[in-house]
Amino acid sequence: MIKDDHIVTKIRNDGVVSINNIIKKEDLEIYKKITDKGKAVNKIQCLVIPTSKISLGIKILKLQFKKIFEYYKFKNLSKNLDLQNDADLIFGGKSKLIYIDLYKSGKSTDSIIDWHCDQAYSGRSKEQSTDNLHLNTHPHEGVLKFFFCLTDVDSNNGCLGYIPKSHLITYYLKICFYKKELKYEPFWKLTDMRKLLTKNYVREKLAKYLKNEVISEFMKDSSFVENGNKDTNKYDIKVNAGGAVLFNELGFHRGSSPSKEDRYALRFFYQKNDGSKFFFENKVN
Repeated sequence: MIKDDHIVTKIRNDGVVSINNIIKKEDLEIYKKITDKGKAVNKIQCLVIPTSKISLGIKILKLQFKKIFEYYKFKNLSKNLDLQNDADLIFGGKSKLIYIDLYKSGKSTDSIIDWHCDQAYSGRSKEQSTDNLHLNTHPHEGVLKFFFCLTDVDSNNGCLGYIPKSHLITYYLKICFYKKELKYEPFWKLTDMRKLLTKNYVREKLAKYLKNEVISEFMKDSSFVENGNKDTNKYDIKVNAGGAVLFNELGFHRGSSPSKEDRYALRFFYQKNDGSKFFFENKVN
């Protein structure tokens, strides 16, 4: 799917990139119909696709033929699009597919989700968590998300907003926590991160890894959250149906309100899998 080094460089530097015209139009309606078979909770409808051979084996034993069909359909799609190789290139090392889902966000004037960091860890223990995606993972085990839009998205219609370079700050903050250079404090919300970065002792520790200008730029870019509606469309990423947004989950992002129509999405999650450091370890100084 990635056809030039510019895309790899951009997502490494900014944490996010968009690519249009990936999924064929004739397949969009097929995927949307599959999504509609998922479990509905409030205005969200979600269908999780098994990714492991163990999960597939269980489906076979239970004769769940639809699940088996979905497994092969979307695993083959990931192979045809060469997502594994793309993830390896972006991470700078081996990765693995850990999660696939399709979901629909119903038409609404409310944001799908406010500004947050998926890999921030909110303080839940393994026993308290309902999944393995939001535990306190090591910084080197970050997640890359391939977010395919099955409907058009733009400002105020379900598009992703992403603050460029915010993944670098989160990464090095987590490094400080893991090395016990700082005592852990929650930072799932954008306001949490801003509060942390106003503390001198936090900035002093981060100075070992990041120039102060990087933090100052982030504080400027995220200042909108302290204003009236606590949102901005400055970082919105418009994508046509069939396109995708690739982003590092360490960065701060949000989903705008799907005010014009239901928003359908197909997501593939890849995690770094070879124990090596991230490509930017000790390179941002």
